[in-house]
Amino acid sequence: GDEEAGCDVEGTVFFEGIPTLSQYGMAIMVLLMLGVGFVGMRRFV
Repeated sequence: GDEEAGCDVEGTVFFEGIPTLSQYGMAIMVLLMLGVGFVGMRRFV
């Protein structure tokens, strides 16, 4: 009940807050993608 509502609110704020961050949001997303890709490459290679 309450837990689900909290998760929904958090998810909404998180996803809707990304466009607001624009520059910082994009930079963080790119860094995360590169980091995940790097780790994935090292695991498979």
